Amino acid sequence: MRRLAPFAFAALALTCLAASGCVYLRLLTLRDQFKDFDNQVEVVRDPPLALRFKRPVLLEEDLDTLIGAAPTATVTNGPVTVRVYTFLHIGLPPGNELSDLDAPGSTLSLTATIVKDKLTSIAFPPAVFNALDPRLAEAGLRSLATAKVDTVARTATATVAAQEEVPLPPDRAALQRIFGLPSFADVKEGEERWVYRYRLVAPIDTAQGKPLIAAMAFQFKLNAAHPHRFSVQINGLWLSLGLPEAAP
Repeated sequence: MRRLAPFAFAALALTCLAASGCVYLRLLTLRDQFKDFDNQVEVVRDPPLALRFKRPVLLEEDLDTLIGAAPTATVTNGPVTVRVYTFLHIGLPPGNELSDLDAPGSTLSLTATIVKDKLTSIAFPPAVFNALDPRLAEAGLRSLATAKVDTVARTATATVAAQEEVPLPPDRAALQRIFGLPSFADVKEGEERWVYRYRLVAPIDTAQGKPLIAAMAFQFKLNAAHPHRFSVQINGLWLSLGLPEAAP
């Protein structure tokens, strides 16, 4: 089981949520590109898993609007700017706090490449490469073209189309190996939910303000080994993705 795209979904796939003006129009264009996926988007399957946009539409300033915070680090070389967003796993149960930044799932980093002020590619965290089979990752990305958007609730919901060649997501044991223990787990309406909380690491030269808290969640039917839903939240925007389920 390899590859998952937790925070990239939040940055790129929550199209049309709480955006206005020109940003909104550019997000609409991006969603249309996902509908024409093969001609508009390239999936780089070698580590790190990445998306390349053949006709970039999002501006560098749009990332500030979508993510709601400055990147952890920025490197500029001529017309190319690379932004790195590093998220630190927080809120672990007492006695299970991470002792160092090398522990499994302790950090997730997202890298955005800007060329001439436009977002040309986004590379997912290294842990992503270990989480989902690439076929499932790509199917999830393609499903965003038909996501149902609720601008009031600030949510978008999509479902991976049922295909024989799309494998199941990782099971509980694999998720813990990749991301560590969840920050917390709960049971509601007959389903179990694992929630991972993250804090964006601010730039070293920036005064610490209110931290940006992001989250991802895996939802299981009781006693099921594999999650049937994956959700991610950043800057108050939620994306929920229905996952393939094992045959009864």
